[in-house]
Amino acid sequence: MSYNDSRKNKRYKRKKKYRINKPRFIFAIIVALTLVWASFKLVLSASNLISQKRSGLTAYSSDTIDEKDEKTNKNDEKDSESSGAESISVLASGDILYQSTMVNAGYNSATEKYDFTDHYGRIRDLISDCDLAITNLVGIIADKDESFSYGSLIILPEEVTTALRYAGFDAIATGNNHCLDNGAKGIENTIDAINFNNMKHFGTKKLIGEELPIIDVKGIKIGLLSYAESFNGLEKILPEDKRYMISRLDEDQIKKDLSLLKSRGADLSIVYLNWGKEYSLSPDDAQIKTAHNLIESGADLVLGTSTNVLQKMEIVNKDDKDKFIIYSMGNAISNLREETIQNKFAEVGVFLKFEIEKKDGDTVIKKLTTYPTWTNSYTDINGNKKFELLNTQDFVEGGKYRDTVNESTLNRIIEARDLAIKVLNGEL
Repeated sequence: MSYNDSRKNKRYKRKKKYRINKPRFIFAIIVALTLVWASFKLVLSASNLISQKRSGLTAYSSDTIDEKDEKTNKNDEKDSESSGAESISVLASGDILYQSTMVNAGYNSATEKYDFTDHYGRIRDLISDCDLAITNLVGIIADKDESFSYGSLIILPEEVTTALRYAGFDAIATGNNHCLDNGAKGIENTIDAINFNNMKHFGTKKLIGEELPIIDVKGIKIGLLSYAESFNGLEKILPEDKRYMISRLDEDQIKKDLSLLKSRGADLSIVYLNWGKEYSLSPDDAQIKTAHNLIESGADLVLGTSTNVLQKMEIVNKDDKDKFIIYSMGNAISNLREETIQNKFAEVGVFLKFEIEKKDGDTVIKKLTTYPTWTNSYTDINGNKKFELLNTQDFVEGGKYRDTVNESTLNRIIEARDLAIKVLNGEL
């Protein structure tokens, strides 16, 4: 949406001298000042809207889309179809971070099995409605009959990947600082579990020479890359002939990989970066430089993870096309709570929905919608610990789940939403 400011020229005619009527003169001054203030607010509002839109990519937070916008979006889809353009939706999210309390809560002593599908029951529609949904799994999947671990090493039951598939995810980033928590065997187990659940993995490799993944979604080819800044010192446990299994964050290597994806026909490249200072709401100068360098080298979406909190996002114009950077998407789901670590920002994450369009061989990001998320943790009437990943949009006035939580929980959800929007906009 754009606004054009207009000016009204007022012409004044000289009149014969007359005695000033003071009450009328004062009233006229008040009216004039009021009009000046109103004009200033209009210009400021227009400026804000223009800065949000940037070049061609329309950026929305989820609460800005009203009924009229939805109708417009549907008309846009029809226009795309009639013009021969392909259009898809891509959803991206941050860290899936399971810890002991969450894993124990998913255990059913009667069946002696784990089930985490209820963690995603209220957000499943948002995920599964997208053509391609991606997330980052922190940790690795245990081998059969192997012990689990949730401290400095994160070794999880395979049912975690089953739940992610149930939620609607299609691809899992595995290149992070916990991917070596059980050595080469852990990487292999994790890839096997992801493959078994009909999802793609990227960031680690099971086989030497394994190609970088490109997913064809309705004729639009999406290249996926994932790298880790650190492996918590565990890379030394991999023998030299196994180093191909991991992807270290090396700018020169990423540029080569981006070029390779392009040569293999990728229309759009997504780069997950596991990096940054834990619990910092702001990226450092090195991160900012790296992210922009990768955009210059062909990345379309640069998506940060690992800090446990959100960081700001940017829209960058390159060659008259909009690209996107977010320095951290925070935790998608975790048990990091304000009550235990005194940090409310660790409870907040974001889902990013991108509308991608390809026409006449040209692929562009048409629209971005942000969905701030919050992890709810509570005890049910039977005394069982429960966890839920929630879309905060569903709890605003008129939201479909607003009336399903008590006032205290609702206040925390709305506060989390407000915090997320401020961080994403770089206001905190």
